[in-house]
Amino acid sequence: MRFLEDGPDIPESLLEARDLGEVVFFCGAGISSPAGLPDFSKLADKLLDRLMAQTSRIAREEKESLDRVFMAMVKEFGEAAVGREMTRALRTPRNVDLRYHRAAIDLSRGNDGVAKIVTTNFDLLFERADRNLRRYIPPNLPNLTQPQPVDGIVYLHGRLNNTVNARAGYVITSADFGRAYLAEGWAARFVRGLSERYTIVLLGYSANDPPMRYLLEGLNSRDDPSRRSLIYAFVPEGSAAAEEAWRDKGVTSIGYAPCNDAHSGLWDTLFVWAEAARDSERWREKQVALAQRQPAALRPFERGQVANLVSTATGAQAFTSAPPPPPAEWLCVFDANSRYAQPGKLGWDDETEIDPLDVFGLDNDPPRPEPGPGGRILAPGEDLLGWRRGDQHCPERQRLMGHSCE
Repeated sequence: MRFLEDGPDIPESLLEARDLGEVVFFCGAGISSPAGLPDFSKLADKLLDRLMAQTSRIAREEKESLDRVFMAMVKEFGEAAVGREMTRALRTPRNVDLRYHRAAIDLSRGNDGVAKIVTTNFDLLFERADRNLRRYIPPNLPNLTQPQPVDGIVYLHGRLNNTVNARAGYVITSADFGRAYLAEGWAARFVRGLSERYTIVLLGYSANDPPMRYLLEGLNSRDDPSRRSLIYAFVPEGSAAAEEAWRDKGVTSIGYAPCNDAHSGLWDTLFVWAEAARDSERWREKQVALAQRQPAALRPFERGQVANLVSTATGAQAFTSAPPPPPAEWLCVFDANSRYAQPGKLGWDDETEIDPLDVFGLDNDPPRPEPGPGGRILAPGEDLLGWRRGDQHCPERQRLMGHSCE
């Protein structure tokens, strides 16, 4: 479903899991970039400049991985010096825009009302966005082998520390990553448990970020039948290499048009989605208001929102009990066979030709396929009158066109 016409198409399974409180938002440096904080790459460059590094700068110029660059910095200047410069580089501006962090927090709350955020960032912006968040700092992470849920924010790689020993506990060097994900393995165990229990949404990462490289390659290398939860990542459209990199790591990508450097093509949707999450009743009222209009008067993404409404028992009840009742033409939207019927004239005395996909189609409907043997077309779009997960019986007779139950 699309919340905005040009926004990303959020999978129905993800929308449902979020509503049920089964989604964890896993947030990287990209969520703090609008606040002016550096990502992992820019943080390395800032520290190299401030420390006037020489040996470790060579590692950077030779395009060593960032965790190895930080390793070289620690060897050259010591943990305390690197930690002090990290604290300065990640100091939060006073009048910072916290909308991005608030949206992630609100989206991580399902019907249980519990925030479920995991971050590899060190900054404290999530805590500024919600001062009531419970926090977890390594090694005291939630024990996911027990019924203990994620409740608050987990600083997987450490939390910004303003004390003299600010470096202690940060996961930034190759040695740190090795301990966290391989030798001691506490980070790998936690994320493995996370993937077995929740749907994970990656926000603010690229596929080749050092945290993702360690994390996802480790998960994807395990042929573990218990890992059945999906992992999603938002990916700018037009980047085939990025999509392939995520796919190779076992992640389902959700494409979006970036629109600008601030990635408003993604964030505008997340802001609206978060607003819907904060007040689900008001959002449902908006969907019902759309349903009370003629489908042909709506845009495809708006018809998609109505289709999303009726895909749940609560939404279907709201649809059927709405005063005044929605027009009967919505049955043509819900029936995939009707949407994919061949174009035809309005009537015997009217030469105007209408394509059902133009007036009843959904925003995620694939193009009409070529007819098969006998001229039959197998409708590829979603069929809301067919059997759906959770239905008690197959409604093979409750259709406008066709009688198959597949």
